[in-house]
Parts: sequence; structure tokens; C-alpha cells
Amino acid sequence: MLDRFPEGFFIVDGRFNILFANEAICNILGIPHGHLEGQSLDSLKWCSSMPRNRPWHEALRTARSQRHNPEGVPIAVGDEQLMLYERSDQSRRLLAITVREITGLSIPDVMVISVRDATVVETYRAEMEDLLARVRRSREEAHQSNEELRQLVTQDALTGCCNRRSLDERGDILWQNSTNDAASLSCMMFDIDHFKSVNDEYGHATGDEVLRCVGTSLRHTFENVGEIYRYGGEEFCVMLPAYDLNAARSIAEKVRGTVSHLSVHSATTNEVIQVTISIGVVDRESGAKNIDELIHQADKCLYMAKRNGRNCVVTYGPEVASARFRSSDR
Repeated sequence: MLDRFPEGFFIVDGRFNILFANEAICNILGIPHGHLEGQSLDSLKWCSSMPRNRPWHEALRTARSQRHNPEGVPIAVGDEQLMLYERSDQSRRLLAITVREITGLSIPDVMVISVRDATVVETYRAEMEDLLARVRRSREEAHQSNEELRQLVTQDALTGCCNRRSLDERGDILWQNSTNDAASLSCMMFDIDHFKSVNDEYGHATGDEVLRCVGTSLRHTFENVGEIYRYGGEEFCVMLPAYDLNAARSIAEKVRGTVSHLSVHSATTNEVIQVTISIGVVDRESGAKNIDELIHQADKCLYMAKRNGRNCVVTYGPEVASARFRSSDR
């Protein structure tokens, strides 16, 4: 009856000598039936190099401790453990081992050791874990690629600011949020003064360096305050959610002062170039019906700042609203 039992198992004594091994365990280990009785369980080709850590050693120690436990507190015995076994053909099998003590016998420390061949299941599990790990890596790589692509699409490579396309996408959202929350929204338009002269006199490499320095200064200034975009050429746009006209003007004056202290060295002559900017400021209380009108009003303020001598801040009002400008006013 024991030989016909489908699960492989040993019966061993307290010295781990095999008293009985059924046919199923012989098939699992690749050993002819009847050749295991009398052998030491530890003498088989287990891949563990530390016999005292094998589950039957641990189970016997636990069982003896439980019998001598003065408090009578139960101690867990026989949790399933995985062990690697090498067959005579040098193939390896991953075996799930469970050890139980047989009580009520005249011979002490007799244990039954159940063995389940978990090679296929564990191999499948390992393959699935590897597949899931590769899927996670692939997903992370795809996320990183998407983020890099998003930056390429929405970020200006030279200045590190968001680009005009990003403003087109975000502008309507900012306007709608301001409308829904009945909150302030201000817009600033910046322009680097005499930038064409910098390119003409010092070259485009120096002009690019001026743009980088100004862009970096603006990004640091408006970090966690507003959203800054390179609008085109030497022109920048800043959106300030929750800031009214007075607050925005105050910020603009600080920015203008900060930029006026920037010094950029020419890439060709090593001369120091002093940079200034002109700024136009408006908020949605000036009558704009949408984000495009708000930007247009700020741009008119910028034209007025140029007409007024540059390196200054102009806010939207009746004078700006009624003024007519030409492109040469820049």
C-alpha cells in the first residue's frame, strides 16, 4: 500500500538512516527501488553543503525541543522547504521537502519525509518572474523614452524652458482653471534688449549663450511660482496662476533687476556683455476673453516698454490699449 502511494516519501530513524523508501521517491531520485533502505539520508546527493541546515535535522531539533518544552507551547514542525538534488545522470531536480515526526512508536525520533518534485513548477515560476521583471524593465524603459520624447516635444533645447507648443497646450488649461476657480491669472512677456546687435557684433554662439543665461535665470526665479516658456527668438512668456497685476508687476521688477546683473562673456572676443530685458505685464482683469487675448495684451505692454527706452516694466492700461505699434518698435 505504501509503495502505491503517489507521493514520494522516506521513513527515517533518529540517525537519519532510511527505514523505508517508497517507489515514487525512488523514481524521483532516479534510484532503483529497494536500493535506499539502510542508507543514510545525508549520504544522498543533496546540493546543500551544510547537513545540519537540512530540513530533517531542523525538524528533529524542533521536535525534541517541543517534547522538553516546560511551558507546553507548541512549536511549528515540518514547513515545506526546497532542496536541490543531483541525480546519477547529473540532472538536477528541485524538491519540496516536508518533515513530520511519527509519535507513539517504541522507536524514538522516527520521521516521515514527504518529497514533491517541484522542478517544473518552480522553473515555470522562475521563468514567469523573469518575464515579469523584463516586462517591468521594458515598461520603465518605455516610460523613460516617453518622458524624453515629451521633453523633446515640449521643452526648448537651448534654454531649458518650455516651448511655444507647450504654451499652446497649457494656456487654455490655465485659463479654464482660473475661470472655474474665479482666481487671478497674470501673464508676462519678456524680451532681451538689443539682442540682434549681440548676434551681429559677437556672433550667434554668443547670442545663444545670452539666451541660455537668461533662460536659466528665469527658470530659477519662477520655479514653483509660475510657468515659463520660450515664446520665440529672444522672447519669453510667463504665466502666473493666482497672481494679480500688482503682485505680477512686483515680481517683474525683481526679475528685471536680477537679469540686469547678468554678465555674459563673448565666445569670440571675451568681452563682457551686460544684459537687460523689457517686460510687459497684464492680468485677466484687463478684459481679455481668452488666453490668446491675454498674451496679446502682454505683448502690447512689451512693445510699450521698448518704446519707453527698454530695461523697464509696463503694465496694461488705457494708454497701452489705445496705442498702435509697428514691428520696428522692438
